[in-house]
Amino acid sequence: MPKPLSAADHAAVHDLADAANSADGVRPLSERTLLDLDLLHESVRHLLVWQGGELAAYAQLGRERQGELVVHPAHRRAGHGRNLLTNLAGQGAAAVWAHGDLPAARALAASVGWEPVRILRKLSRPLAEEDSAPVTLPEGYGIRGFVPGQDEADWLRINALAFADHPEQGRVTRNDLDRLIAQDWFDPAGLLLLTDASGAVIGSHWTKVDPAERAPAADGSPVPAGEVSVVALDPAVHGRGLAAPLTAAGLAHLAARGLRSVVLYVDDDNTAALRTYRRLGFTDLEVHAQYAPVSAARPA
Repeated sequence: MPKPLSAADHAAVHDLADAANSADGVRPLSERTLLDLDLLHESVRHLLVWQGGELAAYAQLGRERQGELVVHPAHRRAGHGRNLLTNLAGQGAAAVWAHGDLPAARALAASVGWEPVRILRKLSRPLAEEDSAPVTLPEGYGIRGFVPGQDEADWLRINALAFADHPEQGRVTRNDLDRLIAQDWFDPAGLLLLTDASGAVIGSHWTKVDPAERAPAADGSPVPAGEVSVVALDPAVHGRGLAAPLTAAGLAHLAARGLRSVVLYVDDDNTAALRTYRRLGFTDLEVHAQYAPVSAARPA
């Protein structure tokens, strides 16, 4: 049975991730992976490599058999990455994320015969004064903030409908939601709910303000940035002109907080969403790749 990390191990993983972020300019572990450091679950496994009293490398095998790994900058080129990747594969990992898709990560994947199977783009754009303008919704619809203790079931229902085919977002549980709500960055006013004439929740735009997030402002300088975290719309109301104002409402909320830039994540094969975001002025900031064995990348 897997064991939870000790408090010391937990802190060491965060220190390792911070060191890699400083060296590479990209966060090596996703928010979900960091949240799962606290999770005691039979399908979440932690692999730690210590060297000279320091955490040299860390890997996690997550709940959908997806893995992530990071090697401390001071302990690279010692075989830790390859050993962890081989270990993840041996424990049943179907794929492993390479955040930033850095050259070293691509080389490591190629060395064991793994190929990219999914590309996730991180986009950004500056926030301008016009983003603060009031948003006009089609008649009969409204937007309000999330009410903890009241709206959890409705948010989970809409999220599941909107992301039924998404490998991660579509599997968010009540426990996952509760852990997100418990984070320091959570702001109920920033979780916008779209309602119809009856007051029923039919969509949401979850904005996020992580104090560590940075993205280019209009002058190109890195500034604190908000995030378009999750935009969800009930498929039953698609085609009613609701997606654009729902997205704009989130941007207006972030702009009202004084933020000068915004980021979001979108799958490379989601051409409709990419087209929308490009039209809104978003440009590439980072690229994240998921690698898998060739047999998984190219089914027979």
